[in-house]
Amino acid sequence: MSFVFEGVTKVNRGRRGATTISTTVLRDVSFALPEGRSVGILGQRNSGKSTLVRLLSKVELPTRGRILSRCAVSFPVGFARAFHSDFTAHENTVFLARLYGIDPQALSRFVRDFSELGRAFDNPLKSYSSEKRTRFNFTASYAVPFDCYIADGPLVGGQGEFHHKCKELVRERQKTAGFVFATASPAVLKVYADVFGLLDNGEIRFFDTADEAIAAFHNASKGPGEGESPDDDEEREEENIDPVDTSLF
Repeated sequence: MSFVFEGVTKVNRGRRGATTISTTVLRDVSFALPEGRSVGILGQRNSGKSTLVRLLSKVELPTRGRILSRCAVSFPVGFARAFHSDFTAHENTVFLARLYGIDPQALSRFVRDFSELGRAFDNPLKSYSSEKRTRFNFTASYAVPFDCYIADGPLVGGQGEFHHKCKELVRERQKTAGFVFATASPAVLKVYADVFGLLDNGEIRFFDTADEAIAAFHNASKGPGEGESPDDDEEREEENIDPVDTSLF
């Protein structure tokens, strides 16, 4: 099994003005995810998808219970804050290679060629357009041969020809690695998943078919209950990401 959840509860706490608010994202859940499969978990907006991904990628810890992972797990695919904006794409790739014990030259060559950034590969990420940054983020995410890739939302990024290349890269990685992704898109679930789940009201349920999961998704609660706070990334920053250690360059 790639992940085992044992009695996991996760409560997010924040403030709205002078009031402390809490969201129970997971409530005493226990399940195991199969190794080498593509697990898609549907969830409505504010259902806790982003928190689930942070738990899977060990960015956050559960409030209670434990999560066991028995494979090499990626950082969230396409996650911009995994990389340092002041560094070049080349420097970020070298850091990534050293972090995961991969040949820096080989990894840098792959990312440079696949992302098609040209000379921009040697410029700081903060100088990139949105499209160039997306191409780098997704290429670098899939460049490392993880046993399991974790994604919050889209598995594929970019536009035009790169978007199609990225789809093919995902298909290649699915031949040798597992995926776990959280999404609000039934279409993404149908295209990329072969195990189908739903996160709703603090519980995760699994279904035999994508259609069953999608039907349950459409009947799911639409958002946090009274006194609860939203979870999605556009409203809650990834404040627990450690800063890049520049001494590795």
